Parts: sequence; C-alpha cells; structure tokens
Amino acid sequence: MKDYLDDLLVLSIIAVLILVTYKTIIRRNKIFVFIFGLLLTLGAIPATVMIGLSISGRSRGIEYVLGALIGIVGILVMIFSKKLSKN
Repeated sequence: MKDYLDDLLVLSIIAVLILVTYKTIIRRNKIFVFIFGLLLTLGAIPATVMIGLSISGRSRGIEYVLGALIGIVGILVMIFSKKLSKN
C-alpha cells in the first residue's frame, strides 16, 4: 500500500509540474511565470542530489554547478516574471 501511495504522490507532482509548465508556455500569466520560476528554484536542490548520485569519478562537483545554474535561472524567471508575461 505504501508503494502505491508513493507512486501516486510522484504522479501527482509530475501532473502539477506539467500543468504549470503548460499554463506558463501557453497563457504566460504573470502568476504562472512566477510559480514556474519558484518551482525551478525549489527543484534545484533535488536536481543537485540526483545529478550527484548519477555522476561518479572525477567529475564530482559538476552537480553543484548544474544545481546552482538551475536555481539561478529560477530566480531570474521570478524576477523578470512581469516582463516575460503577455500583456
């Protein structure tokens, strides 16, 4: 039962991410652009962890660079959400 609930949670998170991304790309309302940037910023931490788990060898440390890059892009999207939205 617990595995089923975990799968359901993951699928609901993916559905919300797809919905917000769709609303951001198609409608480009200011609030959806801001939420998209916020999700990018918050997603930088798990992305860094997952990249770190999948990379081995000498390229350790690249996960922090990629995670910081994702976070910075999310912050920039949040800052410029007014300019990125349609009028």
